[in-house]
Amino acid sequence: MDMLPFPYRGFETVKYVLEGIAEERDTHGNHMVYQPGWVRWTTAGAGIINGFRLSDEQLKNGGVYHGFYIWINLPAKDKMARPRYQDIAPENIPWFTSADKKTIIKVIAGRVEGVRASIETGTPIYFLDLRTTDKYSVAIPADMKVLVYNYHPTA
Repeated sequence: MDMLPFPYRGFETVKYVLEGIAEERDTHGNHMVYQPGWVRWTTAGAGIINGFRLSDEQLKNGGVYHGFYIWINLPAKDKMARPRYQDIAPENIPWFTSADKKTIIKVIAGRVEGVRASIETGTPIYFLDLRTTDKYSVAIPADMKVLVYNYHPTA
């Protein structure tokens, strides 16, 4: 996977890596190497040009790459905001564990079960990595839209 440099603005993008290694470079001189569990929340606002590709190590040695790359529309008032990055290492993502220890929720954006994400978003959103071996329900405000992706690791 090699996405040549491309421009974007007026959005926030979220990259959340589950498996594999990738990297990103932009015209502002930023460079990020993504390891499993890392999150990069980018507010493109007025505009960024960047490229995203598998790392040299991943390209050389092969392997699996799985992750999410989500684009979120910014409100009109924030379309020309100053670009910024919020990089969160896996150990800095707040999480919740249920009393029975069967459910773990990494809170990437939003607030759930009293745990608030460390990421500031331009659009009200919940981004949760919920892992459970049982049934579990999460209260989401009625005015929020929800996307659920059922992911199973390859290993």
